[in-house]
Amino acid sequence: MNNKNKDDAKPTKKQNEKNLIDLLAEHEKPISNLINLIADKFLRHQERETKFSFRMSGLLAGIVIFIVSIASILTYYNKIDGSTFTFLLGLIVGYVLTFFTGLIYPPE
Repeated sequence: MNNKNKDDAKPTKKQNEKNLIDLLAEHEKPISNLINLIADKFLRHQERETKFSFRMSGLLAGIVIFIVSIASILTYYNKIDGSTFTFLLGLIVGYVLTFFTGLIYPPE
């Protein structure tokens, strides 16, 4: 008879699920507010990160254009060899492609 009383005292899986659903229903408003707060903070963080990425991309583009312009001028006035300029262009194109690949497929 003692064993039967112990079994009656244990809540069943269905009762646990119902208790959990009732508990969540009672606290629906605070849970909803918390989820909304977290979502808003996450979206603001994503916006800042996107703006930063665009600014850095613009800065990178400016630096690359500056380097290529200076190298072009120096090549035009025969201060550096044409093969050196070609090497520099290949190096920069490889770097830019690697940079954009990192933007397209970010590291996990």
